Amino acid sequence: MSKWDDTMKLLIAGANCAQSVLCTFADELGLNKEDAMRAATQFGGGMAASGQTCGAVTAALIALGARHGTSTPEETKQSKFNAYRVGQEFLKRFSDRKNSLTCGEILGSDISTPEAYAEAQTRNLFVSKCMKPMKDAVEILEQML
Repeated sequence: MSKWDDTMKLLIAGANCAQSVLCTFADELGLNKEDAMRAATQFGGGMAASGQTCGAVTAALIALGARHGTSTPEETKQSKFNAYRVGQEFLKRFSDRKNSLTCGEILGSDISTPEAYAEAQTRNLFVSKCMKPMKDAVEILEQML
């Protein structure tokens, strides 16, 4: 089964975009899947369903941080900058494929209220508009990990 298949399986089961992406990579990053699922909850719908940064993007950055991030406050600024460069490379690659990093722009809808979020669900926007960016995030993350 491919990483994208694993991501889709989680999404179909009810996980949000961020949870689906992060949990797909949890095992290889040494992350507990239940903790990863909880931690990624707030990033769905573009940060707590606010339409901000795409949840697949934030999940990918968390995954890259788990692989390349610093683990103590004392680590050098250079170590932190090296980790940031990896994240910046992901953002560039994602932006090159999709012109926006924000959930609201990808969806073409403001989802920041419960009513607007429900309307986006009714219009099936999370399926029709989010699959390509999610797949892009998974493919880029596979390449970078």
